[in-house]
Amino acid sequence: MDKLEKTIFIGLFAAAAVLTVLLFSGADGILKPSHTADPFPPGRVVPVKIVMAEKDWQWLLANARAKKYVRADFWFDGRRFANVAVRPKGNSSLMSVAGSGSKRLSLKVDFNFFNSAQNFYGLKKIGLNNGFADPTFIREVLAYEIFQKMGMPSPRTCFVDVYVNNLHLGLYTQVEVIDRTFLARHFPNSRGNLYKPEIGAALLNWTQEDVQKQTQETAVSAKENPIAEPLAIRLGGRRLSDLLELLQRESGQISQQAAAEGPFDGPGGFGPPPDGGFPPDPNRFGPLPDGGGFPGPPPFAAGGPDGRMPDPNGLRMPFRPGQRRPGGFGGPPGPGGPGFRGGNLLEAAGLKTNENNPDHTALFRLLDVLNKCPDETFPQEIEKVLDVDQVLRFLAVSVMLVHLDNYIGMGHNYYLYEMNGRFTILPWDLNMAFGTFRMGFFQQDIADFYIDEPVTDSLESRPLVRRLLAHPAYLQRYHQYLQELLDGPFAEGQLESRIDQLAALVRPYVEKDELKFFTLDDFEKGLNEGSSDAGWMRSPAPDTRNQMNNPQQGQGEARQGRPGRFGFGRRGPGGPGGPGGMGAPGLKSFIAKRRLSVQRQLSGEIPSKPTEQQRQQSTGRFPWMPPAREEENQ
Repeated sequence: MDKLEKTIFIGLFAAAAVLTVLLFSGADGILKPSHTADPFPPGRVVPVKIVMAEKDWQWLLANARAKKYVRADFWFDGRRFANVAVRPKGNSSLMSVAGSGSKRLSLKVDFNFFNSAQNFYGLKKIGLNNGFADPTFIREVLAYEIFQKMGMPSPRTCFVDVYVNNLHLGLYTQVEVIDRTFLARHFPNSRGNLYKPEIGAALLNWTQEDVQKQTQETAVSAKENPIAEPLAIRLGGRRLSDLLELLQRESGQISQQAAAEGPFDGPGGFGPPPDGGFPPDPNRFGPLPDGGGFPGPPPFAAGGPDGRMPDPNGLRMPFRPGQRRPGGFGGPPGPGGPGFRGGNLLEAAGLKTNENNPDHTALFRLLDVLNKCPDETFPQEIEKVLDVDQVLRFLAVSVMLVHLDNYIGMGHNYYLYEMNGRFTILPWDLNMAFGTFRMGFFQQDIADFYIDEPVTDSLESRPLVRRLLAHPAYLQRYHQYLQELLDGPFAEGQLESRIDQLAALVRPYVEKDELKFFTLDDFEKGLNEGSSDAGWMRSPAPDTRNQMNNPQQGQGEARQGRPGRFGFGRRGPGGPGGPGGMGAPGLKSFIAKRRLSVQRQLSGEIPSKPTEQQRQQSTGRFPWMPPAREEENQ
């Protein structure tokens, strides 16, 4: 081979190499190489920019509650992912943020909405969470890490600095979505049924007979099968109706008002949002934050269109099969009643896979065992339909973190995955872990939350907790997992060191974040002792209950920069930092108190469950808490 031939050969080889790289990474990957191929790089805050038509961004802001997709490009650490779909996400948090006028929305990004072959480093979707109700920004990352250390399949996370066009939204948490891609990473079979139960079905205290009765009463049987509604068929992970609607909206074939109408229609819905958004109603949502808007549902509410305070006595009644209660936490409400999402129990059960050919046989079997199986045969039968060991780990971590925005509290924010007829439970939406979410007016430190009756409503209404912890062998194993947490991830100094590490990582971004929901002072205090030495976690002021009927009382404290009714009363430039009933205690202070309380409860030094008298006296203030210590009331 002469010199000329060698030169030609080398040139052809180089050209082939370049073409190969272009083929697999795309031109944008060559022009602006990514710093990482990891979608959740540790130890970094990754720059993210979402670019869309400005009119689409303004439309999305004006219609945020409709949760409809718009087209955009997604830039992650210098690499462009073109033609993705972006929409707002959240429930009460979205209502609160959108109602306040803040632009700092949580977002969901769908990478294969328009192109089923496109992905984000192997992922189809991600969530971008806005730090709602967490002045420290790190609760969600920290909580998922603890679940992972306890052997739980859990979403991956990282911190990102988010822009939409030229608007700096600020520091967000990027979270892996639980879908079939997630399942394939954690389970040998990813073709099973994945459920995300919501209010009405999520307590798991119902059976197939309840579905049949409801179907007869409401005549909505056609909605149990999405094939009956052709546009509900899912293609490549997205509903055909969503794709067609977006394309029609872009082409101008449907009006903005019609496009905004969606999840607020139908049985149990809210109706379409009016022009300019919902007007604030202090009788529905409690004290208004500075600047108007509303902070979210009242502390006792389960959601739902009317938003009024339910009767606390009604919340104490356990649900039993066949019983119909219009609202509250004890069981499935009546058809279309407040707090019920979807037209029937199966819709509220939230099937996320195999939607085009649903088979709920395994789910009905699990519900039968939980709600009907005699105590004598329960251990043998439950092991056939549930990964009991994994669920006990889930309960141990949830209880240790006092995460009341999941099954043990509000009753939702978890996934159920069925593989070969056997279910496991997956954690989700952890930004309110470490004692942030409140289910009423607390008279004691939330760090003393009971470990052996860890529910915020009737124990009868939480069969997954009641049946498992009633079995001595399961209770013993659950206690062992609590002790494993105390000796491992929750051991003295472990979490404190991780908090310092994460805080150092995000602090420069918190300082520059002009739309954050809390002040920089809240961030610093939230890492340690909380606002005013977490005094707001103690007994409420004498006029607290009067404020339920006179919501304008107590606003002065928040406006003067002191802790308000529900914790951090101050508001950052981004608007409200959480609806009523939510207040984030200082992380290190809470962890130290919780560690000691669980140790003392395990040893029998202090009670691990309420007395019968406390149960009777706890109506209207739950979760059940130990009697107040005298020094805490001084």
